[in-house]
Amino acid sequence: MRKKGGFLLGMALLCGLALILGGVAVLAQGSTPVINWWVIAGGGGPSSGGSVALNDTLGQPIVGPSSEGNVSLTAGYWHGTTSRSNIRVYFPLVLKGYVSGPDLVVQRIDAIGHDVQVIIANIGNTSAVDDFWVDLYVNPHTAPTRVNQLWPDLADQGLVWGVTTDVRPGDTLTLSVGDAYYIADYSQVTWPLAAGTLVYAQVDSANADTTYGAVLEIHEITGGVYNNIASTTATASAAQAAFVPAQAADAVEASRLSQARLPRRR
Repeated sequence: MRKKGGFLLGMALLCGLALILGGVAVLAQGSTPVINWWVIAGGGGPSSGGSVALNDTLGQPIVGPSSEGNVSLTAGYWHGTTSRSNIRVYFPLVLKGYVSGPDLVVQRIDAIGHDVQVIIANIGNTSAVDDFWVDLYVNPHTAPTRVNQLWPDLADQGLVWGVTTDVRPGDTLTLSVGDAYYIADYSQVTWPLAAGTLVYAQVDSANADTTYGAVLEIHEITGGVYNNIASTTATASAAQAAFVPAQAADAVEASRLSQARLPRRR
């Protein structure tokens, strides 16, 4: 048994040596060694249907060229395949929990005794294209907390604007007393406001036909925290006694409201 085992081992060594010598002889004759393409990946392969063919590889950890001296390596099964007709296909990005919609907020309220400005913004990812109301509450008995709480329901004084322009993502809009969006018929304030007067503002404040206002916003789609209300306190102004806020003409205002797409307040 020992002799037989030694004979077999010797034959194996001779065969291996013969293969090595044969390879050296081939190289000596100028032949180029070839390493076929191969890949370590999560799957893939060729597939076809009709006139469409797809070659794919899943989970390649690295793609790109590298070299040292006269040796170069191209990593990645499809890297550098310039001889092929390559078509890149981009699959849609799927984000967990992504919601598309506008999101209107009151960015700031400036109440300086004789005047009030409300700065609103759209922090969502689509435009607010529906006309909407903005209510300002002067020293309310109860703070507003939700849609369809108009200023006369909670306070003795207040202001109203009807926004009839689109508000794009990232845009801000400053509302002032007497501007193009100010509704004098729905507003009532005794000027000047005393320093320290509590003032609230609510954007997209009213729509008698819905529970979310005129604009369906991201937080209302997802059931998130209501973020349409902000507050501040008025500050005094040295010139407040001489100031009288501008009022829109009733006829012009009535015509504008009749053409607007503002929702019902009651």
